[in-house]
Amino acid sequence: MSAKKSIELGIEEKPQSVDPVCLGHITAQVCDLLRFHQSIGIRSYPQKERLRALFLPQRSSTGGTRKKTAVPEARKGSVKPKRSLVGVRQDIGDCEQCMKKTDRAGQIFGRGPVHPRLMVVGDWIRNNESVLSEEMLFGPEEDDMLRRMIEAIKLSMDEVYICNVIKCISVGVQPDKDCGRRCFLHLKQEIAVINPGLILAMGEMAAGLLTGSSSPLVRLRGRFYPYAGARNSAIRIMPTFHPRFLLQHSEMKPMVWQDLQMLQRQLNR
Repeated sequence: MSAKKSIELGIEEKPQSVDPVCLGHITAQVCDLLRFHQSIGIRSYPQKERLRALFLPQRSSTGGTRKKTAVPEARKGSVKPKRSLVGVRQDIGDCEQCMKKTDRAGQIFGRGPVHPRLMVVGDWIRNNESVLSEEMLFGPEEDDMLRRMIEAIKLSMDEVYICNVIKCISVGVQPDKDCGRRCFLHLKQEIAVINPGLILAMGEMAAGLLTGSSSPLVRLRGRFYPYAGARNSAIRIMPTFHPRFLLQHSEMKPMVWQDLQMLQRQLNR
């Protein structure tokens, strides 16, 4: 019986005793976890509210823990690929599902070889009109960090295909999850043409859509997942934090470096 119900009925509940054996097991597990965190380079834990929220279960508007939503049929089925990226880009250019052409500052298409060693998918490009250019992918500072990350695992930018989930640059408004789900149809076509063996999913939106999971990114990172955009796909996804996030939270860089090292080992096999 819940505490609230007990009060309503005038029943006084007796406090439950703590099993010392169970408490000992829990304490040992926490100690093991802390030692593991120390061994991988974590020296402090985040204190900011937005970062702390990553470690908590996502909750619905009614206050309960949100259940994992079923994968739509359109995402389960295989995507018939376009003959080339030209057809994909034409569809993206004509698309007005999320925002009309008058509501966007432009569009950013993917760049890189058609058959890359690695595909990198970010969330969206930050709209900074003072520095916006066709050469930009994630943002000026974000692109510089991305380049250093790619070079750290012994790849050149010419070997990597880089794109975003959200293809349009919105005017003043950050794209939401609904926009991401709509734009994911274009991304699946892009992946079908590129057909990479490995995808580095950078950011919460990219990781969630490509893995089909609603878990927080901090729980997804650190392992490979099958690609959720097509049946029987051999493509594997490595989720990790976006350069934009790392610029704000440098304490997460050791985690990302572990993810990149795992990716490098797969690339070298």
